[in-house]
Amino acid sequence: MSFSAAQLHPLLLPYHHLNRWVVGYSGGVDSTALLVVLQQYLASLKTDTKPALLALHINHQLQDAAPDWAGHCAEFCDASDISFRALTVTVDVSGQGPEAAAREARYSAFHEFLQPDDALLLAHHRDDQAETLMLNLMRGSGHDGLAGMPGSRRVGAARLLRPLLDVSRAELVAFAREQQLRWMEDPTNSDTAFSRNFVRHKVLPLLQTRWPQASAALARSADVLGQEAALLQEIATQDLEAAPGTHRDALSISYLLRLSLPRRRNLLRYWLGQFGLRPRHSQLRELEAGVMGAAEDAAPELKIADHILRRHRDTLFCLREFPQPQAFDWLPAQASYIEGWGTLVAQAAARGGIKAAPRYRVQFRAGGERAQPLGRMHSTTLKKLFQAHDVPVWERDIWPLIYCDGELAAVPGLFICEGYEAAAGQDGWYLKRDPINCAPL
Repeated sequence: MSFSAAQLHPLLLPYHHLNRWVVGYSGGVDSTALLVVLQQYLASLKTDTKPALLALHINHQLQDAAPDWAGHCAEFCDASDISFRALTVTVDVSGQGPEAAAREARYSAFHEFLQPDDALLLAHHRDDQAETLMLNLMRGSGHDGLAGMPGSRRVGAARLLRPLLDVSRAELVAFAREQQLRWMEDPTNSDTAFSRNFVRHKVLPLLQTRWPQASAALARSADVLGQEAALLQEIATQDLEAAPGTHRDALSISYLLRLSLPRRRNLLRYWLGQFGLRPRHSQLRELEAGVMGAAEDAAPELKIADHILRRHRDTLFCLREFPQPQAFDWLPAQASYIEGWGTLVAQAAARGGIKAAPRYRVQFRAGGERAQPLGRMHSTTLKKLFQAHDVPVWERDIWPLIYCDGELAAVPGLFICEGYEAAAGQDGWYLKRDPINCAPL
């Protein structure tokens, strides 16, 4: 059966109410076929209210011929009476390959351009899905990666759709020729130095000499794995909700260790994914052995991307790295946010609290500090006081220390020092730690 607009009806029906269908239009045969078949589909709808069709071209500026591609797309849309927009992006290839960098720049542009009542439709097809599965196999991906590209997901405030995942490249080319469409051929598509092109031109053709339906079979496997990935996510969600005393950046270690190994790692991947982290298998093993398996009084840590996984007692934390705060003068009437710790606030006290002063100095640990909390006979090291109050190791260097006339007067949320409590009838301040934003999200 040849490809036609009728095939897309079950997939597109739930999105008739949207304001715009924005097609990612490169000018190649795949996106050209998608653009035209959507135009035909919308024309076939017997209703006055239907989405507007818009072709969106992204110029990555990676080839000398990029302006020609944009010009071709504009001319094609003008001749076809389709609304057209072109966006130019700058691709930063530092630290990653050109394919990944171009994709990042492209999706960033999509995110900024799209509106809440838009659907972004992309021309990824069955062969693309098979290639994606092969590439992710070589990366050692789990279910999420092996599920390939989802048919639908959110992108910013809009919905991303891939309605051609059950359609082969050959069917799209046949449709384009039948419709006598004009398209551009990207010369880099034949360059097997790119991993995807190597799979497309070398690996899959070889597989198809033995298994002619290899691409279709791989795409079906990706679909099944996608369903299994959704089930694993559902299980992980339930496990996370059942974890005792859990908030977004912390998990109970004893709870994790009660789970079977596959279930525990499934939960860890899901939890870390909420921070944008995709841990490697080796990192999960290091996390279990070196961090979760450490003694409760140890302070192990594991860095993954821009986050650090740390243990405190029975709790596993996932925290962003923060720079060492700088000392500053502080007026109690002004709340001060300290990144990673929270907001330092003061409340006028009718009695007690730290005695009022024209201004205080907020400093942070340099090492060797001593303090004498109210009611104690002698001073002791700040390190021991932090230990007594069960302050995690990583919070000690960002915990504000309140100085008055050059002496340590209070540690907010923990204690006031001898000699700095407001006497009866004197103005004073209660110093508090507002935990809002103290957990690095």
